Amino acid sequence: MDIKLPLDMAVTAEAKTGKQRVIEYFLRTLQRHAQENLRERLWKNFGGRVIFHVYRCVAFYYIRSCSYMSFFNGFFTLLLCFLFAGCSEKVLIVKPIDVSLPSKSAVAQFRVGERGGYRIALLFVWSKNKSEAARQGKVWGGDMHNGKGVAIPVHLRILKNGNFFFDEVVITEGVNSGQAFEYEGDYKSTQVRDIKHFAFLPGEYTVEVLTLERIDAFSGIESYVEFSYYNRKI
Repeated sequence: MDIKLPLDMAVTAEAKTGKQRVIEYFLRTLQRHAQENLRERLWKNFGGRVIFHVYRCVAFYYIRSCSYMSFFNGFFTLLLCFLFAGCSEKVLIVKPIDVSLPSKSAVAQFRVGERGGYRIALLFVWSKNKSEAARQGKVWGGDMHNGKGVAIPVHLRILKNGNFFFDEVVITEGVNSGQAFEYEGDYKSTQVRDIKHFAFLPGEYTVEVLTLERIDAFSGIESYVEFSYYNRKI
């Protein structure tokens, strides 16, 4: 069914095509930006994916309804969605480390755009062998094994904008949660041992975790360090 619009709301086919080209350009730009620069941050972050799809839906709605929606309002809506998508970037960096040996380190560099909570933690990967997994649980500790497990002292050093922000030895014990992630194409099921939580202000950060002792109990246990945005509120 054809819908006839009032004369002042009518848009020529040429103008409509021009608006569509503008919106399609913004869509391609956002998609390329997400694929090239935000793959590890935006696509792995659930909130970022939701915002991206909201942005895309709003854009397509605008294309379909541009005959009666002002160009300025449409552009302003898309701009807001783009800005919210940019704000959704969260730090999530995982680096392997052998915690059974001394002088092993994991280093991460990242930029914080706005104040927020961050966590540095050890991730211990569960073995697929049941008997080995039972041994691992006792070594790691936690509520299931009613203990703190085998302690791991680490040297945690943090630089903010090239200046020392934190530089101390931290004794890590126990585990407090489970977590799964993908690393180089392999799915990992892990237990999390917190090292330290921080509230970071905007700036450039370099974080280093360094092992200090030989700990035979952790020999053969696949381990990682996670540097991540962490919101305590649930």
